[in-house]
Amino acid sequence: EVGVTVQERFEYDSQNRLVKHYHQVDNNAEILLTENTYNDLSQLVNKKVGSTSGSAPLQSIDYDYNIR
Repeated sequence: EVGVTVQERFEYDSQNRLVKHYHQVDNNAEILLTENTYNDLSQLVNKKVGSTSGSAPLQSIDYDYNIR
């Protein structure tokens, strides 16, 4: 039986925040699953989800925070 190889690759910025998450199955092209953007307080402000090489993301999620 032939197995399936799944590889995950993660990129972090200088503050150790997840910036990009890649996914690859067998010898298929690596896919960018998520791309995160943060504000100066290290809060997630945008997440782009589901993209193939060079294409627009399938979804872009904006996050807002209330100041208390």
